[in-house]
Amino acid sequence: MSQRATKKFTVAEFDDEYVWLKLREGEKRGLQFAIPLNNGCQDELESLNEGEKITATLESMNERNTAWQCVEIQREEEEDGRTAMPADD
Repeated sequence: MSQRATKKFTVAEFDDEYVWLKLREGEKRGLQFAIPLNNGCQDELESLNEGEKITATLESMNERNTAWQCVEIQREEEEDGRTAMPADD
């Protein structure tokens, strides 16, 4: 059975295959997650910038909850009050 989690992250960095998200809340704050760029929310993930703050819903890809795929991304409001485009399903 897969598990879903919605958490607040900061985009830490990108490489050729992954975007690294840094958890901003909870007891595991600071932990980084590598989300495959080609496994859910690809367009939204590729449009992010390092340092950007987002809320992401992730779904576990295995029983041990050690690999995650993107289900939905919402950018947090910018200081000027604008909200960036949320991810489409």
